[in-house]
Amino acid sequence: MPTAISDWSTAMMTSLGAALAMFLSAIPKIIGFAIILIVGWLLSSLVEKGVAALLRAVRFNDLAAKSGFAGFVSKMNSGPQAETAGAHGGQRSQAMDPAGMIGLVAKWFIRLIAAVVAFDALGLPAVSEVLRELLLWLPNVIVALVVLVIGGLAARALSNLVRGAAGEAGLSNANLLAKVASALVWSFAIVVAVNQIGIATALVNTLFMAFVGAIALGLGLAFGLGGRETAGQIVSKWYGKAQENAPKLAHAAEAGGEIARSQAAGAASTLQGGSGGGYQGGGSSGGGSTGGGGYGGGSTGGSSGGYGGGSSGGGSAGGNYPSSGGGRSSASGPQYPTDDGPRGGSGAGAQEGRDQMYPTPSSPRHPSES
Repeated sequence: MPTAISDWSTAMMTSLGAALAMFLSAIPKIIGFAIILIVGWLLSSLVEKGVAALLRAVRFNDLAAKSGFAGFVSKMNSGPQAETAGAHGGQRSQAMDPAGMIGLVAKWFIRLIAAVVAFDALGLPAVSEVLRELLLWLPNVIVALVVLVIGGLAARALSNLVRGAAGEAGLSNANLLAKVASALVWSFAIVVAVNQIGIATALVNTLFMAFVGAIALGLGLAFGLGGRETAGQIVSKWYGKAQENAPKLAHAAEAGGEIARSQAAGAASTLQGGSGGGYQGGGSSGGGSTGGGGYGGGSTGGSSGGYGGGSSGGGSAGGNYPSSGGGRSSASGPQYPTDDGPRGGSGAGAQEGRDQMYPTPSSPRHPSES
């Protein structure tokens, strides 16, 4: 339950005393706030003049003019800047140049720093926090300006390069190509600067992607529609060459198949001739006409035939290998024992031995089978 006020004069004096005490305690803070702001404002003006003079001394304006940044600054609605009075006491205004713009940015950077410190001294942290965020945003503006300067230099250099190359190539629209190249570089620089500042980055990026896509689509359609007849002629030429070479390719394939088949047939006949001369003996599929085969001679016997000679029992040296049922050799060849007959021999005995050793389809396989 609130206490009832019995003495209104005492209550009024107490309230006024408390308010006066609060005001007197805030006076040092207010004085410090004012001093900080005044010093900051004066210092920022000196910094602006110093930065502008330094940039003009190093010919920054010439560099900005070459990059196109000077024209960009002149088109800005920054208004004239008042300077010191002339000889007659009047004021003259001079349009802001690129060096003056950089000095202006430096001036407001110093003033924001002074404002943050002043509001902290006054005891208003909410205001100082907002100013601190703005202060942290200003370096992005400086970086964006640097990006624009570099982009302008690159655009000017690329424009001159494209103009010179188009002139050397004899193109009639060299200036148009140079302007297009410069506009593309400037668009890239502006997008980078806007992203650095952080103003509607998503929207700017979307619009830029749509712009690039539209340019690419337009170039593709122009190239496709303009080169349609040329592309048709090239395809027709390729098709005609393919039709001309088709019979040659077919003939080459057939010739290759014939060669492969002939080689396969020769290999098969070679294998058959070797097996016949090795085991059948004599005749057309046996050995040579005068040489001995693997197991039999020719029609007149081998000169040194193996396993018996021809029908007359071998050549001059007779058989050199044992035969079944043959007699003794009639010549001076080496003698070898046989299974069931005398050594060597020729004639009927030798013929019977050969029939028993290597039977023919008309003779029995073994003497016991006959």
